[in-house]
Amino acid sequence: MNNAELISPHISPRILGNIASLYNDTNRVFMEYIDNSIDSAENFLNQDEEIYSKSIDIKVEYAGSNYGNGKITITDNCTGMDSSGLLRIIKEIGNSDKKEQPWTNGQFGYGIYSFMAICKDIEIISKVENNPPQIVKLNRDILNTDHIEDVKFIPPIECERHLFEYKSGTKVTLTNIKNTYWRDIDLSKLQSEIEKHFELLLSRANINVSLISNGNPFARCGSFNYDSFTGEIYSDFLNELKVPGRGGAIKTFNISNPLKVFIKITDGEDINKRPVIITKGRRIAEIKDLRSFKSENKQVIWNHPNVTGYIDIQDFLDPTIARNDFRNNDKSKALFSYLIDIESLIQDLIEKINKADEERHYHHLENELNKALSSLAKLDTKILKYRTDIITGNEIPLVDGASGQELVEGFGGKDRNEGQGGGSGNGIGENEGEGIGPDGESGNIPADNSPGDAPKNQESDNPYEDSSSKGRKTRKSGFNVRIVDRPPNKIKSPRTGEIIEQRSILSGDTIEIFKQHPDFQNRIQKSRTKSHKIGQRMLTYLSGEMTVHYKDMFHNKMGQPEYDKWMFVDLTDSIYQLEKMLSPLIGENLSDLGEND
Repeated sequence: MNNAELISPHISPRILGNIASLYNDTNRVFMEYIDNSIDSAENFLNQDEEIYSKSIDIKVEYAGSNYGNGKITITDNCTGMDSSGLLRIIKEIGNSDKKEQPWTNGQFGYGIYSFMAICKDIEIISKVENNPPQIVKLNRDILNTDHIEDVKFIPPIECERHLFEYKSGTKVTLTNIKNTYWRDIDLSKLQSEIEKHFELLLSRANINVSLISNGNPFARCGSFNYDSFTGEIYSDFLNELKVPGRGGAIKTFNISNPLKVFIKITDGEDINKRPVIITKGRRIAEIKDLRSFKSENKQVIWNHPNVTGYIDIQDFLDPTIARNDFRNNDKSKALFSYLIDIESLIQDLIEKINKADEERHYHHLENELNKALSSLAKLDTKILKYRTDIITGNEIPLVDGASGQELVEGFGGKDRNEGQGGGSGNGIGENEGEGIGPDGESGNIPADNSPGDAPKNQESDNPYEDSSSKGRKTRKSGFNVRIVDRPPNKIKSPRTGEIIEQRSILSGDTIEIFKQHPDFQNRIQKSRTKSHKIGQRMLTYLSGEMTVHYKDMFHNKMGQPEYDKWMFVDLTDSIYQLEKMLSPLIGENLSDLGEND
């Protein structure tokens, strides 16, 4: 044995202030003391039924007008502590007896000193049933010394009974809060943090966590209701996890308390609640924020606005001292390996939801396109004084000089004997129907009545009608615009003889624009969340496709003019008109359309 001198390590009490700096969020400090209250409430919990045997009340009170007179008080009516218990929690730093109790969260015995991150003073009053309350005070400055021996604690003393309102429980009061942290206090944000941090515990029966502002009730914290949102769910219970070991061996961890995985992909609704890791009922962090979790899909999967849920790991992993991450070991690697494995499954559910959302959102875009096309038709009607009237019932409009038995051939069908046909009016006289435009809009195709040929005894709803004739009120014909999600139709090009994919077609009364056509896909803009956006190139593309069919229909009814450049001028004029009408949509997410419908 050598004669080397045994040296005891010297640790300055100032290290507690350095540890406190890990709490860079004011709400996180408050959460430590709320956490202690919930720990104390476990003595009244029926684990099997998830119900407390008495009503648990935890109050967070905000009082004061500025940092000089302001204070935060956290009060509970739980078990409480006697003088020896109070003395133990302030002296036994890093040696908490809670770590021996698997249902409690604390294990470092440090949380009591988290106040040092935001304020100078803490006062704790605690009472066990049938005993007087005890009080102890701590000031941050007493720990500003080189040697632990120089730290002088004033032990707990008995205080007046009126200072504590319950038969048992604890009251923690934080004062001399730094100005910067006082300004950070926002009770709405604190409520949100409490509800996120303790979401599983707040779902238990008989627990009430409330916020009070200067003596007035502010809010009661509730559990999050995942069932209130529709969507797809991925769930799992894990009895074991595996991780590759040395030499290619697989290390298996058998888990006595199964880990619960619950991930929900909401149906088109961003609820601003990303998936979290929960241990012993408390949130550690959102998965996307775990530095120890290395995944290429952190933002794509775990930060997706429609992905929410939790992974309840019980006590499987050891959190860091700030309780916002996990220690790097084989257990954490096994869990993170599992998360990476399920990412593809979650992505499939996201794609499924996105597909349904996309179809709904494109339907709203279709409505906007139809409105613009209807406006363009009205513009042409005004310029050319063409009416688009067609009857809605069994009556037949009279043509000038006719006996009343002739039928007017116009948009919406040749034969009107049926009168109430179920069709929508195809604009070329093939189907029977009412001849109304999309979504109840007035028709978006001019009819072939020439100026001065207005049917007699008929009241027109054409806004540009100048006839005084009265009769059965009619509606206008038109066709729909639809963005269809199927492979484009193919056709032999009359110019080259090659087989080409059509960008759009006129199918009956519907302009079908093929979303899967490469020219359409090349114009899709996506936001960070993969939501489709409406860009200028897409707007021009849609305007062009719509105008081709609109003008083709127009000239088929009015007669094809001889070729000259004014045909193309007319075509481009219409494209520009549609583009102008639709320009307010530029930059909009498809998901934002139709919100006020």
